Amino acid sequence: MKNLILLIVIILAGCAHKGGDSGVNPQQCKAVQKSCTFSGVYDEWVRENGTMMCSCQRINQNPEPNQK
Repeated sequence: MKNLILLIVIILAGCAHKGGDSGVNPQQCKAVQKSCTFSGVYDEWVRENGTMMCSCQRINQNPEPNQK
């Protein structure tokens, strides 16, 4: 039963992902940041091995209207 609940949570989390971009070096991250300016939330960090990483989580700006 616990495994079934875990599986459902993983599937739902995957469906909730709205997409976006990511990069693994400063040049890619600049491009990701530029494309993310108006349509998402940009984040960057440095991994323990010194590699720069970044991501853009897209925001759904035109949600579907609620069905009545």
